[in-house]
Amino acid sequence: MISNRDLPHGLTESGIVQAKELAYRLSGKGVTKVFCSPIPRARQTAQIVAEELEVECEISDALREFDCGIFEGRGDSEAWAAHAKVHREWYEEHRHEARIEGGESYRDIRDRLLPWVTNLLETSHANDVPLLVSHGGTLCCVLPLLLENVDQAAVTKNGLSYTGMIEAEVVQDRLRCVAWNGQPYL
Repeated sequence: MISNRDLPHGLTESGIVQAKELAYRLSGKGVTKVFCSPIPRARQTAQIVAEELEVECEISDALREFDCGIFEGRGDSEAWAAHAKVHREWYEEHRHEARIEGGESYRDIRDRLLPWVTNLLETSHANDVPLLVSHGGTLCCVLPLLLENVDQAAVTKNGLSYTGMIEAEVVQDRLRCVAWNGQPYL
């Protein structure tokens, strides 16, 4: 089911285990604060991680999953076909204004998330290590825009798994991917 708004779909038991495992993987990374999407499954994941790491958790609307408009709350073949179609329009046809009726375009996602990340970078201190908990659809859109050494082909090739980690560092005021799902990123 497409539940990219506030539908009350939280984590499953498996999701809770994955969130605890993520916290364990992050235990030596020095995370200083967790930022998350307001969507329940991301919020729960972030809260579990923040509690385990004993850091603050802040909700940001900028990190939410992209809105699928009239197909929110549906899981039928028509809804999933529209979801796949908008992805093709964005990534294959480069039609960044395309959207599902009532939903968000690629440009909308970019315009809400990039300024937020820029502000986070500008207001962070040198020793801050923020963790951003977001969603696959949103991240597929913005990772090539945020990370200087990642393009759309890399996102497609490497994939985005539940509780997967993409680690980045700031290099000359730009973000650079250094690890993807625990593997060094070259």
